[in-house]
Amino acid sequence: MLFSLILLFLPVNLAKHFFFDFAYVDGILVDYLIPTVYLTDILIWGLLGVWAFREIREYRGNRGDRWGFFKNPLILYSLFFILISGLSVLSAPNQPAAVYKWLKLVEYVLFAFYITKNTNLKKDFSTIVKLLAVGVLLESALAIAQWFKQGSILGYYFFGENRYTVSTPGIATLDLMGIRKARPYGTFPHPNVLGGYLAVLLPWIFYEGIKGVKGGKGLKERRFYLLTFGLGLVALALSFSRPAWVVGGLGVAVVLLLDSRRRFLFPVFLHSSFLIPNSLSFLRRAELNWMALQMLKDHPLFGVGLNNFTVRMSEYGEVSGWIRFLQPAHNVYLLIAAETGLLGLAAFLCLLFSAFRFLWRGKKDLLLISLSQVTLLCFVDHYFFTLPQTSLLFWLVLGLGCQRGARLVYSKRDEDRRLDFEKGPGGKRSLPQRNFPDD
Repeated sequence: MLFSLILLFLPVNLAKHFFFDFAYVDGILVDYLIPTVYLTDILIWGLLGVWAFREIREYRGNRGDRWGFFKNPLILYSLFFILISGLSVLSAPNQPAAVYKWLKLVEYVLFAFYITKNTNLKKDFSTIVKLLAVGVLLESALAIAQWFKQGSILGYYFFGENRYTVSTPGIATLDLMGIRKARPYGTFPHPNVLGGYLAVLLPWIFYEGIKGVKGGKGLKERRFYLLTFGLGLVALALSFSRPAWVVGGLGVAVVLLLDSRRRFLFPVFLHSSFLIPNSLSFLRRAELNWMALQMLKDHPLFGVGLNNFTVRMSEYGEVSGWIRFLQPAHNVYLLIAAETGLLGLAAFLCLLFSAFRFLWRGKKDLLLISLSQVTLLCFVDHYFFTLPQTSLLFWLVLGLGCQRGARLVYSKRDEDRRLDFEKGPGGKRSLPQRNFPDD
């Protein structure tokens, strides 16, 4: 029940903020330094508490081998990343902000562990997508309404919707045929975050819709997926997030190829210059990334401290613009390197590499697409590491991918190989029948 609520409320921005002195940099309040307890945090810690109680009770009744869970390389690399991040806290000038971020990382990793241990990819994936699709439907409808109104609809207490109009200072806008337009936010902190959220989940919804048509699902269910996917595409377009457009479009395109006889690896090698226009946004990203490299040069082992990029960035110059721009580096890999050093970056890259290898060998094609999309977006923005909704989505993908022996989808060629393996030269079964991972 709690897990289902977490999936339903994943995009919710409702939270209690605690405005301590360490959340300010030179008198400016920085969002990323504010300790915040979200609705999803309460649900996750409740879920983890119930899980811990159940595991302790089962351990007392059955003292078997409990270490097999930790033999999974994804689990080990996650723990290593948590350890290195924790060590970087010791060198952070703003230690309270670093401790807060470290506790958030621990929460997300434990959430991924729960998913790995307590969900069955083959049996539960359709239900997971259906729950997430409810959020996508509501977010898409809200974003479309915000675009036509050019402002917020119901206010903060509607799942944490930001209050804004096109004239609100600092709001994300664009010039559309000479008219200034406010980009829709949904309940997210920025339209780019809304775009990234939709880009990752729309291929899941598209896949379930295709499977529903082929599998003869009910008419209402097929209409639900069709409506959600259609509104999601419109909301993705209105977010005007070019990186999200690219990875979302590629993700849907690759899903269309899943039934072919060849398996495709998502092109993670695309350079970020294809995803970002030449503008002030690109200039700021370049300046922030240069600052991250300088921080890494000065603090190569453990970095400047977790969640301390914005605290130290004034030592390395100013970001272009009319107002002071206090944001993390818009590249997750450089941000992790700057804050946790080369050791932290190595642990994170090992985690990603192990996840790709795990998903490729397990033929979990849909999750492979999602992780590739996240990997691409991490080159051009930071929200899969710094913001709660998209961080949860990232660790959800990793948690589902951690499961051994549970294929999500596989091609017809894989099925032919399985049948050939089970049958002898005469066409009769030559080996004892056994359960395959996808059964």
